[in-house]
Amino acid sequence: MIGKYDKAYHYEKLGQIYLEQKKYDLAIEPFQEAVKRDPEMNEARYGLAKCYYGQGRFSEAAEVLEELVEIDKKFDYGNAIFGLAECYRLSGQEDKALETYEAVINSYHFFKAYYHYAKLLDKRGKKQEAIDYMKSIIGSSKDLPDYKLEKERRWIDEAYKFLRKNGIELA
Repeated sequence: MIGKYDKAYHYEKLGQIYLEQKKYDLAIEPFQEAVKRDPEMNEARYGLAKCYYGQGRFSEAAEVLEELVEIDKKFDYGNAIFGLAECYRLSGQEDKALETYEAVINSYHFFKAYYHYAKLLDKRGKKQEAIDYMKSIIGSSKDLPDYKLEKERRWIDEAYKFLRKNGIELA
């Protein structure tokens, strides 16, 4: 199709196929070409960021996600901005990570975001704030339906561990 029509859409679809196969090195070029041909093709930007992330190139993934979030802050139901926070954290850009996690927390209820935000606060010496966020994870978990509870179980368990490590036992 690319040879016949040479459209951004087809490049993006080819990138998605490679991405699904975790062939990140092969997916990057089609995603870049799709964005070049159609700068409004956010799915291609997101796919490109996922490729960089999959390769451990977190700073490059962050750059792409910055552009995407600038265009659409709520892209993929908040997962793009959450991914941006993760990329900042994993690339050592802690100030940006804290700021972005805060934006995620203010709009979405991703326990993983709460957890990593709290860990960064703790690392900065803000122990009580970190403890409060860990407690909020546990408190919020009480009202979750079973399917969501299973999805968030790891972060709930990690919050309990953090609290126990810091001398706080919850009933």
